[in-house]
Amino acid sequence: MGFDLELVQSLAEALGVQAEMIPVRWPEMPGDLADGTIDVMLSVWYRPFWFSSLRLSEPYLVGTVGLIVRDERRNEFTDVDALRRSRGLKIGVPLDASQLAFSMRRYFGGSDAKFVTVETPAPFVEGRHPDLDAFLWPAEGASAATLLHPEYSVVGPQPDPVKVAYAFGLALDSGDLVDAINEWIIFARNEGAIQRAYDYWILGRGAEQKQRRWSIMRDVLGWGGDV
Repeated sequence: MGFDLELVQSLAEALGVQAEMIPVRWPEMPGDLADGTIDVMLSVWYRPFWFSSLRLSEPYLVGTVGLIVRDERRNEFTDVDALRRSRGLKIGVPLDASQLAFSMRRYFGGSDAKFVTVETPAPFVEGRHPDLDAFLWPAEGASAATLLHPEYSVVGPQPDPVKVAYAFGLALDSGDLVDAINEWIIFARNEGAIQRAYDYWILGRGAEQKQRRWSIMRDVLGWGGDV
């Protein structure tokens, strides 16, 4: 479940194919694209790190790098200046920490924070890394983890949190496919599909339980029941 999976399902429908989800590891991802194990990779961050090994679609979202934290501790991570003055924090970072190096300096420069490499946030939110205080990860991707583990929250340290652009990753020789995906991104952005998915999965709009409106007929006179 989540924002990216909703988008890729919409993309597959537009291309007239059925999406099949295949787990891959980030270090092997360019090779998996090159040999056809997968055709498209979700949620690739626009970073020079990738430019020589895969094609990137045009960005479909500009998101925010945040911190996954225990819900009861979220107030400790909301302020950049406070994070820079902090002492003794251990922060999880993904396997390729170089992609978040700027975020690490922006949020924790000046502190003595220690960074622990873990491939994804999953072990942290599953309780397998109790030694970590937080996990540095783009907020849009982190939202799916916190849906499954509501005891965790995503915090975007203020002011001026670090931004990151998201794209689909493809093989270097995927000219026609990347062109088709770019056309779909333009359509989905203007038609509102990307914004609707963002509002639902990231902002939580539409996920709230809707209350019926107060009515004289139902609430005073008792007619009509709860329909």
